[in-house]
Amino acid sequence: TMNGTPYDSLSEALKAVSSSENAVISLPSGEHTIDSVTFENGEHVTILGNGESETTISVNGQVAFHLVNDDASLTLEDLTVVVNDNSKNGARVVRMVNGDDMSFSAENTNNIALYINGAWNESGLTQSSGVNVSLTNFTYEDNSAHSGLYFQNYSDIDLSVQQSSLTVDKYAINIQA
Repeated sequence: TMNGTPYDSLSEALKAVSSSENAVISLPSGEHTIDSVTFENGEHVTILGNGESETTISVNGQVAFHLVNDDASLTLEDLTVVVNDNSKNGARVVRMVNGDDMSFSAENTNNIALYINGAWNESGLTQSSGVNVSLTNFTYEDNSAHSGLYFQNYSDIDLSVQQSSLTVDKYAINIQA
């Protein structure tokens, strides 16, 4: 269900998200398969599972959730995410690009890798401002991954990591100006 309205699948609920509301999607136990989803320009989405071992989002593609442009946010709670395409660039559950004042929060979640990159314009890569990431009781383990949390070309980063574990090949958290 999303904001009390039933949907046949997570994919259908995600397609119905609009920037005019704060969408709260509640998932029952089980596996929910989606293709990559993009949220942009003020879309605020919360996805609530029924427990890390009970609710799984299985993603067809390299990135599960794209947050693009200004003021987009995503919260994931009580679930596990599995990305089924681990190509040469590495699977990323959340990719945040080209925007200011974006946020991501995860609580009681497994397998969340983040890629956060500044804005592009006609001159190339520029710095974006204002990204908020909060991780609580969070785990990510991929010994072939270069980094679990990757920030590039962002200023004003607010990062909180509590009671969490990141196991990767090189950098658990990689921040580049």
